[in-house]
Amino acid sequence: MGKIRAIALTRPCSNCPFLDSPESISHTLKSGRLAGIKSGLLADDITPFLCHKTLSGHEDVNGKYQHSGKEAHCMGSMAWLYNQGRFNISMRLAAMDKTWLENLKQSALLVVR
Repeated sequence: MGKIRAIALTRPCSNCPFLDSPESISHTLKSGRLAGIKSGLLADDITPFLCHKTLSGHEDVNGKYQHSGKEAHCMGSMAWLYNQGRFNISMRLAAMDKTWLENLKQSALLVVR
């Protein structure tokens, strides 16, 4: 199965806010931001959380993010969802790729519960 750009990442990035490590940028987020992201992920299985290192679009005049097409889903957020027993739509489609699913399982060991 070919790589879909949205699910191209194989591990959380080195400072992913979902990582359970001192390198995580979660401590730099506004108070409650990570909890809000998690809540949003659980409430909506359609809208992905994008990896901050792949954001290369821009905001329009209304402040809405305009995608560049190079964005990828955050593997840390998907690993966190996996640990919650929740698969969003992208994850359910990607799970048909056994290599991707194994990468997800390995990533789930690295993220906060």
